[in-house]
Amino acid sequence: MTFLPADATRVLFKAVSRCFAKWCKTGKGLNFERIQSDVIRDGYRLAPRIFTQHTIGEIARNINKQSFIIRYVSTEDKQFALNSLSKLEAGPKLNNWSQQRGSYSPTICYFFDIAETLRALMKIGLNLIAAYSPKTPVDYQAFASAIRIIRGEMQMRPAAFRGNGFVHAEDIQCIKAGDRDHSFRLMHA
Repeated sequence: MTFLPADATRVLFKAVSRCFAKWCKTGKGLNFERIQSDVIRDGYRLAPRIFTQHTIGEIARNINKQSFIIRYVSTEDKQFALNSLSKLEAGPKLNNWSQQRGSYSPTICYFFDIAETLRALMKIGLNLIAAYSPKTPVDYQAFASAIRIIRGEMQMRPAAFRGNGFVHAEDIQCIKAGDRDHSFRLMHA
């Protein structure tokens, strides 16, 4: 199922509105997660946000039974998020997107953190090497850079992100091991 940005926004608003209404009646559907981040200690503000791991297509197929996570820093932020949800309507009229530091306007966006994603993929790759290549030492000496990135001790440079990308499933059928198997290929220079 493919969604245009306006359709995706409409589906998301509708699902969040219904989830909030359910939470008001039953206390279920919204889960609260307090954020602990070094960014906050550096003087930045993280606005409260609503989060789900489901795709827009998954949400649209079962729009009345969605649950969401509200991530917040302080009790004031949590209350602000709940007050904003009470004013949310199923049919938003958004003409443009903007971002302001410390803004108290509710912000909706969908994105993934490329640095966190790449760190997670690197960790999966190292775990696969450790599990299936017993003669390859997976330690701080052999994979120093990768381990430092995974632990967050070293940051990736923008050029490294550009060197990585998405792979279409049909492009990697040649390395497919079997119908129910997963395969992993590590390439390096």
